[in-house]
Amino acid sequence: MKIKDWPLPPFLFHFQQHHPINWEKIFNRCAPIDVEIGFGTGEMLMQLAESYPDRNIIGIEKNIERICKTLLAIDNKKRQNKNSQMGNIRIIEIDATLAFQKLFNQQCIDNIYSLFPCPWPKTAHAKHRLFSNAFLKLINNRLKPQGRLKIITDFLPYQKWIIEQAKGCGFSINNRITHAGYNTKFEQKWRQAGQKEFFETELTKKRHIILAGQEKIMLRVYQIKQFKAENFHLYDKTGKISVIFKEIIFDKKRQKAVVRTIVAEDNATQHFWIAIEKKTKYWHIYKAEGQNIFPTPGIALALEMVYKAAKQSY
Repeated sequence: MKIKDWPLPPFLFHFQQHHPINWEKIFNRCAPIDVEIGFGTGEMLMQLAESYPDRNIIGIEKNIERICKTLLAIDNKKRQNKNSQMGNIRIIEIDATLAFQKLFNQQCIDNIYSLFPCPWPKTAHAKHRLFSNAFLKLINNRLKPQGRLKIITDFLPYQKWIIEQAKGCGFSINNRITHAGYNTKFEQKWRQAGQKEFFETELTKKRHIILAGQEKIMLRVYQIKQFKAENFHLYDKTGKISVIFKEIIFDKKRQKAVVRTIVAEDNATQHFWIAIEKKTKYWHIYKAEGQNIFPTPGIALALEMVYKAAKQSY
């Protein structure tokens, strides 16, 4: 079964909702909200749902294969036990940074969990780590007073890095060594490799962080008079906003090109296609139709870069 065909709930097509999402409407009740970031194959997610049937449990994950495995596991559990409490789960396919930026209001979440997030152990890759100072401030803004963020890692330097990043983010910090207890896929992996101790960081909200409102981005449709595909060259950009062009497909008969593009900004990544199409007298450059993405400064920049390159092709 394809993800788009999965019955609702527990999978939630968040682009079909108004943002931020009205979670009371989604769950059809008013209840505390707990969120798991990167739920893997859903072991912790299902534990939370069964242990706390009076809470609304939201799982965030980018990996489609893991989402499908989790949905199958939930379905199997419900088939095996008709009394199994799984109706309080909603699953979203989305980047974590975008999820907290776009889908949640201020001070609406009670608890956030992240078990064994990727530590990006190499120094050169540390910029990809999730729990940066900016992200922790965003988490703070979305948590209720006294709300908690619990992170468990197998990699001690990652815990130390998170503690450093948490300075000035409005949390009290409690660190401890913990043992296996969640039976997740990655916990099992490290246990089989001989690791018996893990590193837990619990951040409790003590002071509310106010974030500047994000300006609404309107994506432009560019027009140029002439375009020559054979002279069209794109160059990647890296930095605070990174724009990577993966491939270009040109259909001469239809007079249309599409560019597969990856935009990374604020530790969030989006994949989308940019179209270059001949319409009447002009070539139009725009976000290809039928895609669900959030308009961001990086998406707008990618469109502008394609426009400038296309303009120079003639």
